[in-house]
Amino acid sequence: DDYLLNLNSNKHYHSLREARYQLHQQSKPISGYQLAECLGNYSAIGQQYITAIQSLITTYQLNHLSPPTTL
Repeated sequence: DDYLLNLNSNKHYHSLREARYQLHQQSKPISGYQLAECLGNYSAIGQQYITAIQSLITTYQLNHLSPPTTL
């Protein structure tokens, strides 16, 4: 519950929430891989962090665990 609260309220995740909202408004699929693009402000290493998260998703085939959805 705390993790979800953090994602939905912390200022560092604002761009993630906005991207998720826009995808939802357009009835487009929502995926963690895609939303990882919005995490640059979360980490001091910016794009390297995004690349690392996306690499983990790809390497461990995590997309199949939670396929893209719409809200």
